[in-house]
Amino acid sequence: MQTKVINVEVFDDELQERFSGQFTVKRLSIKDTNMIGTLRTQLNGNMHVGENGMGVDEATNGYNHMLATLQVALVTVPQGFSLEELYSLTYAAAIFKEVTMFNDSFRRGRKSSEVVQGQSSQSQTGSSTPAQGTSGLGNTTAVVPGEIQLTLDP
Repeated sequence: MQTKVINVEVFDDELQERFSGQFTVKRLSIKDTNMIGTLRTQLNGNMHVGENGMGVDEATNGYNHMLATLQVALVTVPQGFSLEELYSLTYAAAIFKEVTMFNDSFRRGRKSSEVVQGQSSQSQTGSSTPAQGTSGLGNTTAVVPGEIQLTLDP
């Protein structure tokens, strides 16, 4: 298991309190990523992010993703630290940012700020070409090379 020791120190303006601690974070495996999704779903009460007032709002979904990620990624935490008694969103976000930056260091072409904002940047390899008309999915990479796709299009 690949790990990294991080030190986080922030001042929460809203709470007027300083938070600091040393954490050991791990590189997230596919299984870990799946667990994060499962935990987030549980924290969301098994509801999706909804429109028109139905389901979980975007902010709650984001907080739950952050908490699920911290629950899975933190190997060691400072004495007295508990996610159940974490009151500073500033502190949680700073720890989450460090976890994200560490895990992004294993991916080529992906920036931490894009992950924090819920976006994804994919590097293009081989003869793949960017897909056209992605219906708001962002920059995706085509599965079928362009020259083959031309023969498949009607």
